[in-house]
Amino acid sequence: MKRTLINVFYLLCLAAFVIFLITDPDFFPNYYQPKLMGVTSLLFGVLVITPRLILRTKDTAKRNVVTNLQLAMIFVLMLSALGTLGLYRLYKIGFEYDKFVHLVFTFVATAVLADFIRIWYGAARSKSVIISVVLVLTASIFWEFFEYFLNKFLDIQIFKVYRGIWRRDTILDLVYDTLGVVVAVFIKGRRIISS
Repeated sequence: MKRTLINVFYLLCLAAFVIFLITDPDFFPNYYQPKLMGVTSLLFGVLVITPRLILRTKDTAKRNVVTNLQLAMIFVLMLSALGTLGLYRLYKIGFEYDKFVHLVFTFVATAVLADFIRIWYGAARSKSVIISVVLVLTASIFWEFFEYFLNKFLDIQIFKVYRGIWRRDTILDLVYDTLGVVVAVFIKGRRIISS
């Protein structure tokens, strides 16, 4: 079942890539960036297949943790894609969807990476949690630099909503990133204490 979900995701990425690139841009809502969205769809598929290509093993536990890593990636990438497809516009009714994505992404990434590090490398639970926290928070900071770079130098605005208030957006993104990590650490910490 898990492999089937992953394969369906690959097909969706490929279909989105083709649809966004061959369809007349006027067909889409004016806030869509079809070419960028098409290329991003293809990149999502590449991102998800990469762990399976790089992390080869016959060990069942390790194969399962790689599959779980791929499923977690699919989950957060789909949340991101849904935002790009229009859910980000929920800000108009007071719900900042991208903050929700930051919170969920860092929670899922911290939890899944901790399990991956523990199983793949044989690290202690506490050490795997600490390493995952450092990796996720570092990635969050780099993501904010990447968003700034896209906006400043390439004039690609991931969410055009935040034009002019990027400092507020960046600070809140990092706050929600940290909150997601803290929740994951709390849950993982309870498991460490109980084991």
